[in-house]
Formats: sequence, C-alpha cells, structure tokens
Amino acid sequence: MVYVGRTYQYRIMVRNHETRSVTVVLKCNQNDLVYGVTVPASGSKDVEVRGEFENAGSQIVAYTIMKSGKVLDSKSQLVEIKTPPAEVERPKSTSWSTTWPALPVLLIFALVIVIAVFWPQISGFFKGQIPKELNTSTPVPSIAVGIDPETGAYGNYYLGLVREPTGVQVDSYGNLVVLINNRSAQNPTYTHLLDFLSSDKTDLYPFHATLAPIPSRYGRLENYVDLGYEKEIIDGTIQPNPPRVCADYAQMLHNNAEMAGIRCAFASVALNGPIYNHALNAFETTDRGLIYIDATGTDESHNCDKVVHVEIGKSYVPQSLFPTPGWSSTWESSGTVTDIFMTWDGDWNK
Repeated sequence: MVYVGRTYQYRIMVRNHETRSVTVVLKCNQNDLVYGVTVPASGSKDVEVRGEFENAGSQIVAYTIMKSGKVLDSKSQLVEIKTPPAEVERPKSTSWSTTWPALPVLLIFALVIVIAVFWPQISGFFKGQIPKELNTSTPVPSIAVGIDPETGAYGNYYLGLVREPTGVQVDSYGNLVVLINNRSAQNPTYTHLLDFLSSDKTDLYPFHATLAPIPSRYGRLENYVDLGYEKEIIDGTIQPNPPRVCADYAQMLHNNAEMAGIRCAFASVALNGPIYNHALNAFETTDRGLIYIDATGTDESHNCDKVVHVEIGKSYVPQSLFPTPGWSSTWESSGTVTDIFMTWDGDWNK
C-alpha cells in the first residue's frame, strides 16, 4: 500500500503460468473504480496490477483472476489506512518590482488577439453596420431536443446507472454502464423471451478479456455519460461498442430487450468472495417467474445464450438454451454464488 499525492495505491504482482492469457481485476469498496490488466500466457516475468482510492479508514481490497470469463481465483483483504501528515509548503514571496515590467507586454499581446478575433464586428461598427451574429432582432436557433441531462429522459425512454454496494458498474472501455429503459416495456412469457433471445445477437460477439484504464471521476457521475452517444443508440443511427466482458454483454442484452419492449434487469453476482465479479441479466416471466440469462460469449462459432439457476451457496453452472450439435449443453461451474444484486432500471441523479 503506497500513498501517492492525494491517493493511496495498492499493488499486486502476478505471473501467469496458464497456457492462455488471464485477466486480473482489482477493486476496492471505497469507490466505483475497477482496475484490470491482461497477463500474457506462460509468462516469465511478474506483471504489476495497481489500483487506487482516496479515503483513509477501513477498506476491502479484492482481486479476481479470470480466464475466458471463468473465475480462477478471488481474494479479498481488509486494510486500515491512516492519512500521513500533510506537508505545508511556504509561499514564495513575489516582488512587485520583478513582475510589473511584464504587464504592458501582456496587455499589448491581449489587445492584438482581441482585434484579430473581433475585426469583422469592429469594422462593421465603424461602417454603421451591425454584424449578423450581434443583431438582437435575429432569433436564436433552438437546440435540438435530446436526452434531458437532469432526468435522463428521452421520449419514452430514460437512462439509469448501475450503483451497487461496492461501487458503480463500468464496462471494458472504461465507461459507466448505462441502462436504457423503456416506459412501455412489459414482463414477457417464457416463450416470448426465448423468441427474443433466439433473434438477439449479443451472445455472438467473441469474448475478450480486456479492460481499459478507468479514469478518476469526481462529483456527479451522470456528467460523464455521453448523452449524444446514448441518443444515437436509441434512435438506431449507430451500434453500441462490441461487448468484450460480462458487464458489456449484460448491458447490451438489457438495452436490446428494453428497446424491444421486454422488461429486463442487470444482475451482478459475487463468486467465491465478497466482490461482484460477474454480470448477467434477469427477466420476470409471467408464467415461469424469475429467469436468469447469461449472454456472455466465447467465440462466433455457436450460440451462447444460457439459463442459470442463481442461488446463494450454490454453484454457478450455466445451461445452453440453444445447444450447438456436438457441444455439451452444460457449461463449467464458475464458482459458488456468495451474493446477488439486481438493478432493474438504475438511477439518475439520485
């Protein structure tokens, strides 16, 4: 544990003896930041994975090692941090006699820039003309209607962030997970759900154990959401980023389902430890109750939609909904479920 500037850094060293690359994820319960590094296969050197948080006190720091979406190991540690005494820097005295000669030069430089930038307005003024952009009789064009930044609403849709006890969910691109919700969405029948999943392509994207660096975020998290990007997804003018890890798949399936009129939840499970380290979806069907769906893909060769019986204390063993001939319909266990957290709509500015 190292104190750097205004933050604390926690670091672990990892060497991968597996025949395939693995992803190491670090997370602390103090904030919403998740730090991940892909460690190459059969490595001969240690790879450093580091994360950070700002506050002192009791913190739970956890790391998870995954290969192809499967949790290989997960550990957590309680640490107690005390803030070191701050160093007081003596202000440097500034002599007025050393600074005043530079003021005239700065004023002249600023005047030259102002004249260059506003020359059309200045010349028009002396000619008795009012430039178009200064003509107060010209109405100001209205801004195109988009997503309301205060409420997250856009027509019949509204946005929500996934806030969990251990932080706010982020995707593999370093962005906040944003749920697109439909006010008209309804709970489906089980048959309706299967029809939707058989046509949805979320699970066909290949899995990549990749996590982008996550920037520090302060203040209102909604300010970091690209509302123009979310609007274009709703309008259908662009496609969202291809999913690469479980949180990406769960976000895409949720948003596709809601835009298709099907109510859906973003679900997080903790496997083999206290940290939520896997994401999937949940649907409240009208005839079979709550159904958990895991759409995390592997490659593009076969359908990866899976149904999972999720229960605390039980093994997480997915079953293929649409088995590929020659493949087993039962997937390997990803570990024991220790906690479940579901987000149906998320929240916005709450």
